[in-house]
Amino acid sequence: MRIKKILFISIFSLMCSVNSFTKPLFNENVTKELKENTINLFIGTPFEKNIKKKLEDIEKKYPESHYNHEKKELIHDKQRIVDDEKNIFYRYNEGIYKLFSESTKNWYTFVSEEAHFALYLSEKYEIGLHSDITMVDGHFVESAFFRKEDYKRILEIAKIIDELNSDNKKTLNLNVIRKTKEEYVKENNRMNKKYDELYYLVKDDIFADDSSYGFGSPLGCVLPALSEQSNGLLSSQREWLEFRENEAQMYFILANKDEGVYYGKLFEITKRRTDYLENVIENIKKSEKYKEEQKKLGN
Repeated sequence: MRIKKILFISIFSLMCSVNSFTKPLFNENVTKELKENTINLFIGTPFEKNIKKKLEDIEKKYPESHYNHEKKELIHDKQRIVDDEKNIFYRYNEGIYKLFSESTKNWYTFVSEEAHFALYLSEKYEIGLHSDITMVDGHFVESAFFRKEDYKRILEIAKIIDELNSDNKKTLNLNVIRKTKEEYVKENNRMNKKYDELYYLVKDDIFADDSSYGFGSPLGCVLPALSEQSNGLLSSQREWLEFRENEAQMYFILANKDEGVYYGKLFEITKRRTDYLENVIENIKKSEKYKEEQKKLGN
């Protein structure tokens, strides 16, 4: 239980590689009728009726509104509901049920565990995961609507949970390079130098208003993009440091407190950050703006 809790309160990297499922998609005892009932219960008419009623209420209120700001708010609400309906309906059909069909879990376990993880991601990174309250076997459960790009992450979590619950826990493959503390410290020092160099370049906002330098490039994990101001770089670095420690701690626990895995994960994440900062610095130094500033300084 402790490991499962850590999984869903920790951040899981998209770079983690896991093997494909070897168990059948559905339990052999699950009948075709039960599967069809599951689909009908969670995908279909109640959701559509709810959306339709919301839109009808707005259309009814609009002619009765006597103020422009009220009408604008109603139009905005209508557009938001229509957009949400398109996104959520896609996630309902292509998201949750696709994940369920590829999972080895029963529906109740699947919705309970994966939804909590999705809500955590949504709150932590504001990546747009939707949630709803659904009745399952007489219990209210939060279910989530996943974007297509979230599939891999959720399936990785489901796979690790299945491996942890299996009789042969030693087969868990974290796919993490092992490093010593000294190797990690050396890479961390290299990253700090690159960070200081970039901070110096953007602190006067000379090069902080051009996206062509590569600000906000992905690092293989969800992270805040660099802002157009130097204080945004500070904020981004703080968020990244927290992410790095949380990620390494999770792998440390999963690997039965193996320090080689812990420092390996720290090293891996730090190296990606170093390469990213280095890329932004190189782009700045190649720019005409940088060359002009260097001429002014007599360099």
